[in-house]
Formats: sequence, structure tokens, C-alpha cells
Amino acid sequence: MKNHTLNLILPDNFESGKFEIIVLPVDEQVNKSSRKPSDFRGCISKERASELLMNIDEIRKEWERDIFYLH
Repeated sequence: MKNHTLNLILPDNFESGKFEIIVLPVDEQVNKSSRKPSDFRGCISKERASELLMNIDEIRKEWERDIFYLH
């Protein structure tokens, strides 16, 4: 990018008359290898965590049901 100008070339088959471009600043990257599981403590509420665990249990039960094949 030069002088805060961005040039964008659209493909020939781009037929839409309207489009939207969103430009956001990029946050500094955190070294992913330096993160520990404890860094994520408190990211979701206890209620949401319980909902997710119940959902996982339901999904696991679906795999445990008997499946019959008709020949």
C-alpha cells in the first residue's frame, strides 16, 4: 500500500453491481506457543460451559445408539 491507497482488481466474472470492502487493522500476533490452557480461564461463563458439556454428552450418546442394517 502506498500513500494510503489500495488498488483492487476484480475478476472478469464478477457480475455484482454492489460490493463491500472492509479494512481492519491487524492486531499484533501473540506467540501461540507461549499460551497455556490457563490463559483461557474465564473466557466463557460457567453457564455456557455447562451448556457446551451437555451438548457434547448428547452428541456422544448419538454414537452409542444401536444401528441396525437391513440386508
